[in-house]
Amino acid sequence: MHLRSVLAPVVALAGLLVSREASASGGQWFLGLEGYTGWLREAPSMQLHSDSAPRSLVGLSVPSNGNGLGFAGASADFGIADDKRVLRLLHLRFAQGFTSYSAPGSTEGTPISIASGSTSLFEMSIVPFDLLGFRVKLSDGWRFEALPDVGFGYAWSSVRVTGAPTGDASYTFDNWYAYVRADFNFCGKLGETSWMCASVQPNLAEFGSAFPSLAFNGGSIGLRVEL
Repeated sequence: MHLRSVLAPVVALAGLLVSREASASGGQWFLGLEGYTGWLREAPSMQLHSDSAPRSLVGLSVPSNGNGLGFAGASADFGIADDKRVLRLLHLRFAQGFTSYSAPGSTEGTPISIASGSTSLFEMSIVPFDLLGFRVKLSDGWRFEALPDVGFGYAWSSVRVTGAPTGDASYTFDNWYAYVRADFNFCGKLGETSWMCASVQPNLAEFGSAFPSLAFNGGSIGLRVEL
């Protein structure tokens, strides 16, 4: 209920701004679908929060320890735009990591081994910041656009813990984080209202319990279809 009460006025304000901008600029609604791949210089650290785990293991963490994370994913976004401005109302991203890492640890004075499986990442942009994008028409059928991408993410993975007094087992480790990212798109027209875009999205900053205030932590590239 608390999260809903916080998000409700934000979404309502964004909707009002978009509605006003749509009527004032004569912009068109769009839906974007993207496939992307990328690399994190530092993988997110994750903790064991599960109530089903032995109490001696709750709070156990999988630190990044300088390990990188390769990933591939898909995203969806929609909003309204004209020739100069991009008003993105919602942007969701989901990615699956294809690298894993391990780290030593200890519980109750006993050395243990912690090995992560595939890491999943879900991200959602904060609506007001995505209202700041701009678009430049390069020529007939070609354009460039840039948007800030500010929001929060959730990382989780199945982690194997071995050597613990409670026995070897797998648990779900997770963590939250916030991010600031730039989103650059170079687009060519496919049809009357459809476009194909090559995108580059460098991570400018990531912070929170999963990332200890990291700057320029990799990024992603992708292909986006706008309808």
